[in-house]
Parts: sequence; structure tokens; C-alpha cells
Amino acid sequence: MRRINPNKKGIWITLIAIILLFSFILARQRAFSPRLPAESYEKPVVAACPTFYYLLEKLEENGFSVLRTKSTAESFYLLEKEEVDAAISGRATSPGEPDFSFNVIGPGYSFLSSEEKVIMENEMGFVDFFTDMEKEIILNDFPFISENNLRQINDVYDYLEEGVIITSVLNTDYSRGRVVHVFRENGERVRLSRTPVFYYQEKEKERLRPALSIIEE
Repeated sequence: MRRINPNKKGIWITLIAIILLFSFILARQRAFSPRLPAESYEKPVVAACPTFYYLLEKLEENGFSVLRTKSTAESFYLLEKEEVDAAISGRATSPGEPDFSFNVIGPGYSFLSSEEKVIMENEMGFVDFFTDMEKEIILNDFPFISENNLRQINDVYDYLEEGVIITSVLNTDYSRGRVVHVFRENGERVRLSRTPVFYYQEKEKERLRPALSIIEE
């Protein structure tokens, strides 16, 4: 029968003892280490163009990370590359842009025409407008629009060549119409001329619920 070298036997006993002691220490650390509160987990990053910086401020006040971009196109690019988790935009996605999941998060409209253009708020009374929304509401939201220059019709896309159409973000089709930008004299965009939409990757939906609820308040 082969005998075990007493020196080797001692080494093995020492190693086993060290392993058992190490396992015991780890187990105690797991048992007594406090769990991180939910607020300390990494929060999603939300991007937005200048029109909706005011919504990013609300998120910042509640501890969320934000990224201020120069344009919606930049926000969409970052969202597609998953460098941000969500993007707030004032327009629907254009042909060729990714098909993100989204929530409409505020009041507003889409202004479209046969070609992209800029109009000033104080010039709206001289522009012909066509809408499929309630005429009284449009006049209330845009007091610079002349009642005589606003027509309520069924299919606004039949009137793209006639002037500027005002429709909902859900009825916006950039394959047919182009964006009309509406600005004030101080360079700010007329807020209701865009509808804030919260775009995100579907897989991040649950993580983004808290941010979405803050924005919708």
C-alpha cells in the first residue's frame, strides 16, 4: 500500500482549510452587504433637439442623464446606434429612418407643405392654411392665423400645393409632404407647431417608464 507523504498531506489540509475559510467570508459578505436602492441603478439617457430642451430639464431635475443634440436627425442617429436610450422629437420619422417605438407625449401639430420652408409667427396671417383638425382649436392655439385664411377639409394632402397644411403627428407622412418650420422673431420655434414624441428601442421600454411618466406630467 502506497503511503502519503506527511508533508504533502499537511499542504493539502492547509489548502482545504484556506478554501473553506474564503468561502465562509464571501458568504457572510453577501449576507450583510446592503442592496443598492433602485435609484442608484444606471438610469437611461434621453436625447432631444433644442425645441425640447425644456423637457430634458425636467428629466435632469429628477436625476436622469440627458444629451442635448443640435437636431432630430442627430438624436435619431444616436438612438439607432444605441448611444442613447430614447429621443424626444418634434416630428415623425422620415422615409429611410429607423422605425422606432414611440409615445406621443404632448399637444401639438405637424405643419407641412409641398416643399420645406420657414414661416414667422407674425406672418401666419398672410398664409393659406388647410387642416383636418377642429378649426376653432387651431385658431385658439395659433392666434396669428387669420380665420379667413384657414380652411377645414378632409384630406389635407390634396392641398400641399395650395399652402400649408396642419395635421396630427399620427397623420404625418413625410413621403408626401415636407416640414414647415414656424419661428418667433426671437428665433424660438413656436412650440405647438411641433408635437413632442418620445422614441425608443422596444427592448428599453420598461426602463424608460419612469422617464416617460415624468415628461407626461
